[in-house]
Amino acid sequence: MTRRRNDPASAFATPSVIRHPDIACRGEARTFEPRQGESFEPARAVCGRCPHSEECLAWALDTGQEHGMWGGLTPEERAWVRPPD
Repeated sequence: MTRRRNDPASAFATPSVIRHPDIACRGEARTFEPRQGESFEPARAVCGRCPHSEECLAWALDTGQEHGMWGGLTPEERAWVRPPD
């Protein structure tokens, strides 16, 4: 079952991509949720070398993730490419 935006459970969903043994972000969670004033660039670099970034981005768009770096895009960047409800 694919969770859609506005599904209350989607905020707590986890992407299946995290089960891949070769994801580039394994162990780097702090990089993907920078504090105010910190840059997303370290996370963007990790996503740039990950073979699963497209799958990760698709999941984030499908579930309406509003925080953190997913698939190489910031929340603001995803807002521009997110399909309408």
